[in-house]
Amino acid sequence: MAETKKILIIGRHEDMLQRAIKLLRENGYTAIGHTRDEDALMEFQRTPFDGVVIGGGVEFASRQLFEIEFPKMNSRVKVLSAHPTTLLDELSTAFKNSM
Repeated sequence: MAETKKILIIGRHEDMLQRAIKLLRENGYTAIGHTRDEDALMEFQRTPFDGVVIGGGVEFASRQLFEIEFPKMNSRVKVLSAHPTTLLDELSTAFKNSM
């Protein structure tokens, strides 16, 4: 059986964030989500994530920060932007391309 991928989701809308977490967990991922940048950064520092999903509502400055800082802390992490309707396909593609 394949290793479960750990995904950090960053979003601004709690209800959408919870739906995305539920969707990922139902599809075999370990998922944790945060709405605040500071919490997401702290979580990333203490947990070895395989991927980070940045939601559409995350501001440009925060998005840039995450896209620069997370790969510095973990060069193997996949950082992507996704909407709940494309989330599973985006993750599948990102991890397939890394093999």
